[in-house]
Amino acid sequence: MQKRTEEALKAIEDGLLNGDIGGSGFLPSERELCRRLSIGRGALRAVFDELIRRKRVYHVPGKGMKLLFPERESLVLRKYILVMPATGTGMRNGEIANILCGAASSAAHFNAELLLFFSEDDLVGRRLAAHISEGGCDGLVFLDRFPKAVQDVVEQSGMRYVVANYEEAGSVPCVKMDFRGVGRIAGRYLVERGFRNIGFIGGGANPFIYKEMFAGLKGALAEDDLAPEKDICRIFEDALTEEQLSLSVEKLLKNIARKKGKCAIFAGRDHWARRIWTVAQHLDMRIPEDIALIGYDNVSWEEGRYVGLTTVEQPAFNIGETAIRLLNDAAENMQPVQSALISGNIIERRSVCG
Repeated sequence: MQKRTEEALKAIEDGLLNGDIGGSGFLPSERELCRRLSIGRGALRAVFDELIRRKRVYHVPGKGMKLLFPERESLVLRKYILVMPATGTGMRNGEIANILCGAASSAAHFNAELLLFFSEDDLVGRRLAAHISEGGCDGLVFLDRFPKAVQDVVEQSGMRYVVANYEEAGSVPCVKMDFRGVGRIAGRYLVERGFRNIGFIGGGANPFIYKEMFAGLKGALAEDDLAPEKDICRIFEDALTEEQLSLSVEKLLKNIARKKGKCAIFAGRDHWARRIWTVAQHLDMRIPEDIALIGYDNVSWEEGRYVGLTTVEQPAFNIGETAIRLLNDAAENMQPVQSALISGNIIERRSVCG
């Protein structure tokens, strides 16, 4: 960046900090800024590009550059938009509801409005772009994933965003579970209760989280010179019918029946624990007498709490709460949005030790 452009950037940054520029939320016109700063439009646009990169402003088509978080009177609310997930994402109603409650609670704490955005998947990018261009919010929260339909729109606008309950391997600003930590918690819990034959089952459309949990489980067992039992471990990466899944689980449980000593299975989701529970009943295997079972999430099998499933809880309320806090912290400090890892915690019932 040339010296004059750097000086112009510093002048605008100083003006933003002092409230001298953009009191209405918009920067002055390009012509006015060029006159004030004695630079050409090419240099000014280089300054704008840098301000967008720093997430200080975003472009509103037809209106100019708008501050992401302009100085406001204390009684004026910040506005955050929570983009509701499209159908078929795999999120469950209870999970979504708890994240929403956490986000709403956090928004209230920071004296902010939380708006919900609904749209069909093929239109979400266009409609959200229109809303952003109208200056309708100060930050975005996506649930579960960052849809391809909106990535370009959001990145180009410079709008701050965070993905709550992110379950991908990418590096976007997000709040995600520490999936390796979940595996470690489950593994240490089982080892400390005397289990040495320990397996794992999980998988689905996105095997990333299950591989992370399995890595955490292996690490936990390695602390006692143990390893997961290969013949009672399975991560499904292919699409199978319910009948095929039941047959695979049945084979796994029959392997357990042939082993000596106490056996336990860590199910990567509670709905996997449900499959194991159902097949075990069919095979007249008792839980926890013949096989101990621990799940993860406390969401995807509602009856699990009633039948006594021990599980590592996914604190969905905390995920929503943290997402809004990260946006607000970024606003207060005029910095990019940070990411956060959320730890799980054991909910003890009777499926490990009756």
